[in-house]
Amino acid sequence: DRKSISNRYNKVLRLTSYPVAVKMFEHLEEFQEVKDKKGRPVGRIGEGKFTVCQLLAQARYLGKTIAGIAESLSMCMPGAAAMGFQELPEGFADGHVGAYYTDEEIARKNMAAIPKLEMGKYVAMLASPLERMPIDPDIVLFFGNTAQIYRFIHGYLYNRVGRLEFSSSGLVGCSDLIVAPLQSGRPGI
Repeated sequence: DRKSISNRYNKVLRLTSYPVAVKMFEHLEEFQEVKDKKGRPVGRIGEGKFTVCQLLAQARYLGKTIAGIAESLSMCMPGAAAMGFQELPEGFADGHVGAYYTDEEIARKNMAAIPKLEMGKYVAMLASPLERMPIDPDIVLFFGNTAQIYRFIHGYLYNRVGRLEFSSSGLVGCSDLIVAPLQSGRPGI
């Protein structure tokens, strides 16, 4: 029961925002069949373009269950590319020289190293507070301070041997939050 799981996390950790459940859809028909508790289609992004992080923020801060098709989630080109919704234009990485990287080669290699889902595999994405997610999610995002995140790490390693390892470039956070854990099957931070 997603609602009771969400309530337990909130009770133990005193989270300051909703845990966000994310579902990726491979087929438009599957996406269009998703209904809320009242049997209505889930909210969808209207006309215009948005970023993946805007979709996540609406679920996280506003408590909205909201979805978008690949074309509507293309405002941030690197985020859309990480989700496999579109290819980055030729020379896109070069635009980051001077701001994030010293030269074109470093920019291209760092952009190429960002985890990405298979191009065209997914056609839509749904984000919702965990307690309101109408279907089983692919991943759940928790946002917290250092102490709260340490509790997640402790819980994950409670009956396992090892360490959690993760990576980040400081860019394209949706890739670090969604893509890397989906690909590895392990939590990310």
